[in-house]
Amino acid sequence: MHNRTEILQRTGLLSIVNLVPLALGSHMNSIVSCCGLGYEAYNAIHRWMGRVAVIEGVIHVILAVVSQTPNLHSSTQVAASVAASAMTAILITSLSIARHHFYEIFLNIHRVLTVIVVTAIWIHVPGKLLSIPTIYLLVACCIWASLHLLRTCQILYRNFRNWEYSCKVSIESLPDAYQVHAKISRPWKYRAGQYVYLCVPGASYSAFFQSHPYMVAWWYAYDKDWDVVVFIIQRQTGFTQSLPSGSSSSQSTELRAIVEGPYGMEIHLDEYGTVLLFATGIGIAGQLPYVKQLLENFHNYDAKARRIALFWQVDSEEHLKWVGQWMTDLLEQDSEYVLDIRLFVTGNYITNGAEHGMVGRVGKHDRIIVNYRGLDVENLIRSEIEGRKGRSVISLCVNNHVGEQVREVVRQMLDKDIHLKELPFHPL
Repeated sequence: MHNRTEILQRTGLLSIVNLVPLALGSHMNSIVSCCGLGYEAYNAIHRWMGRVAVIEGVIHVILAVVSQTPNLHSSTQVAASVAASAMTAILITSLSIARHHFYEIFLNIHRVLTVIVVTAIWIHVPGKLLSIPTIYLLVACCIWASLHLLRTCQILYRNFRNWEYSCKVSIESLPDAYQVHAKISRPWKYRAGQYVYLCVPGASYSAFFQSHPYMVAWWYAYDKDWDVVVFIIQRQTGFTQSLPSGSSSSQSTELRAIVEGPYGMEIHLDEYGTVLLFATGIGIAGQLPYVKQLLENFHNYDAKARRIALFWQVDSEEHLKWVGQWMTDLLEQDSEYVLDIRLFVTGNYITNGAEHGMVGRVGKHDRIIVNYRGLDVENLIRSEIEGRKGRSVISLCVNNHVGEQVREVVRQMLDKDIHLKELPFHPL
């Protein structure tokens, strides 16, 4: 690049070029799923490409201001300033603290600012329809429109049958969570690692515009025409506050819903003889389908697993109610006793006489061990590896603290040939 004008042109063009992949949006879709990208990986790519586009756009505007005297009566110059301001606002509102604490507000602001950016750039670029910047902008808009048309068709196919609205959810209130049973009239091949976007329009006036991804925690046949997929949704701010709350898990509310998906890539664990699965809190929703699938494949001679150990840490003993019945079902399915379930309760004990450090047994034939303390990651992994059967793998769906502990132990045992796999969903 020989001069400032060339830099000016290139930064502006590159900023528009980056709008093309950004037009795919941050919402998971079939195109991204076919590329083998996970939810968090794709969102990270989207965020970083957005940051690059913003930096290039801001540099373009700064160079333009330095190169020539700003003219507030020029629509193209005003549009450039508006686009740069909107892009900067997108960058600021996309910071982690804003996304996590004000997600719904962030999402709506993000959409409005995106429209402002595209409109302002359209006004700013040269007037010729077939100019290079205009072509890239049109391509981005066409990708966005085509993708939304595809998603609309998928949603209509999944939620309508015989021209009638068919998807309904039954919502059961649990301690600090909901168990949502969605009746699916057009089933798919259920696999561990799948998630869908769930929208419950009847939950509130604004719920129709809210769609969130949730892991498929369980599935079962309802009758010959219907299947049911189950989600565990932890109570937080935003969407979950609009869901109906019952006073007990025996109370449930049925509402119409919109299901989009499934998305997600399965982590293959069938080739390992020893499988260790760690979960904290709501992370159990990601690990239970793998236990269910491993047991099914074991009985069908499609899995090499001879030892399956599930370690789940919860903050309250009441949280064990989230999946209590499913664990009983898994133990009934495990006729060969390859499954070992150990629960770790760090606080809020409700069992009479329970104290820190105690160990109890529950479940069928007392096969579920309840430890009233936190996970001792190092001792658990070392004891399991010493008595392992075949190749070993550790699967994680845990918070950052436990994840760091597991990774550190695995680093210390590199000579033991332990494979570490992390689910794309990470509980807080």
